[in-house]
Formats: sequence, structure tokens, C-alpha cells
Amino acid sequence: MKLIITLAILSGLLLALFLWLRPVIGSRGTPTQPNVRGRASNPAPDGTLGGAVIAGPPASTIGPAIPRPGAADVARAGVTHADQMEGEILALVNQERAKVKAGSLQSDPTLQVTARGHSDDMFVRGFFGHDDPDGLSAADRIAKAHRQMIGLTGENIWMGVNLDLTDRKKVAAMIMNDWMRSLGHRTNILKQDYTHLGVGVAVKGRDVRATQNFAAVYALTNQAVPALVRDGQGLDLVAKPISASAAPDQFEFFASDKGLAVGGARAITGATVKNVPAGVYKLRFLFPRAGGHVIYWGPWIEVK
Repeated sequence: MKLIITLAILSGLLLALFLWLRPVIGSRGTPTQPNVRGRASNPAPDGTLGGAVIAGPPASTIGPAIPRPGAADVARAGVTHADQMEGEILALVNQERAKVKAGSLQSDPTLQVTARGHSDDMFVRGFFGHDDPDGLSAADRIAKAHRQMIGLTGENIWMGVNLDLTDRKKVAAMIMNDWMRSLGHRTNILKQDYTHLGVGVAVKGRDVRATQNFAAVYALTNQAVPALVRDGQGLDLVAKPISASAAPDQFEFFASDKGLAVGGARAITGATVKNVPAGVYKLRFLFPRAGGHVIYWGPWIEVK
């Protein structure tokens, strides 16, 4: 009798243990639901300093693409790029723009490099945001890469975790749907002024980071602006208008940390680096219009 009672107690304990562990055992091998939360709630503003109407996209893309920094780190981290998804997102953007009669955006190689670089960086350095750990914004990164572009820029970003990537066209549509459901991201996608777009989609395992870099190109300098200049050096900043009604006639060395232009506006004709303290600046270009000027951003430049 004691043996029967003991066996009954052990059987009861084993049954209770099984019922307690069953959810844990049952969860093994069950895929975790995709988590796509965390996409940007505040799309990067384009830093508009004045109004202008874009007649249409330039006939050609801008400048050469620059090498992506940290490529070895990206490779070691196991991050790859999804070319098909990038192309699909560009096509979906232009489909949405066509619905509101906005001009199609041209794919730009340098914008694609900056977009891919930011998606890579979010993986490698483990952050999610428009400002990177170095404190650079989307506008900063684009201004460092583009050596001829004068205009305005914007950025959308997105992240997804543990996604099913077997149908990448479907994932691209999901990313676009999320952006289009957000007012700020939708505004970037449909903004009439924008003329160019670079899409960068980085994949690591089942995780995705996506970046859109937009640009409204108002003019292109005839020569690539040097990244490094010295006191007394001449600068060829003559520019051809692309979407502006006239070429810029003045420029400024703008110190972002101080929030002011060093030495005021200078004539583009016969431009030189004179009386500019050593430092990193963003060039600002002044376009004449009735009653004054409108200002748009140009490349970064370092003065030694």
C-alpha cells in the first residue's frame, strides 16, 4: 500500500512538473514575432533656409561616390547590402510621388553611399538615430561626401528585428508602408522640392536597418570643392544653377558650433580663403532673388 501511495505522489509531482515546463518546452523552435518598432519618430529636417520651386530633376547624377568608411568593420560584423530591396524602395517612392504629381526622384550614387554607410554604422556601433555617435547629422554626412552639391537634404530611417527575409520585395513594401503611415516620413517621401534619392538597406542575419537620403539640388559647382584648404588659397566656387533661377553670387564659411558665418558673405568671383580661422566649416551659398538672397548649403570644408 505504501508503495502505491508513493508512486501516486511521484506521478502527481511529475505531471505538475510537466505542466509547468510545457510552455517553455513548447516555445523552443517557435519563431519570435518580428519586431519593427523603433523606427524614427522624428525624420531629419531638411534645414530649409528659403523657398524655391523645383522645376524638375537634373539630367544627371551628382559627383562620384566616395568610399564608405569602416568597410572592414562592416564586413567583420557580417553586414551585407540588399540591392533588390534598395531598388524596390526607390520604385515604390516614385510610385507614391506619381500619385501626388511630384517629380520622380533620380537614384544618386553618392546619396546611396551615405545612406548605406549610415545603415551599416547603426549596426556596427549599435545605435538607432539620425545623429551618429560622432555627433554628425544626415546633412553633415552628405555635405562631407558631396563635393559639388548645393541644396537641401533630408533623411528617413527604419529598423526591423528577426524578420522573415525570404521575400525581400515584401519586406521593402513593409518598410515603405511604415514610412508612409508616419506623417513626417511621408512628407519627406512626397516633398516636391526633392530631386534625388539614395537608399541604403543593411542586413545582418534576420535584422534590417534602412536609410533614405534625399536631396533637393539647386546648383552644382563647376569644380569639386577641396575638402582641405589653407589660408590664402584660391577657391573655384562658380556654380551652375540646376533648380534655381540663377547661380549663386556669394558664399559664406558657416561655423556650425558657433552658429554664425565667419567673416560674412564673400563674392564667389575671385574667391579665396582669407581671414578664416582654422576649423571645419559648412559652405553656404547665397542665390540672388527679388529683395535679397536665398541661402542653400554646400559641402563641408576644413581650413588649416
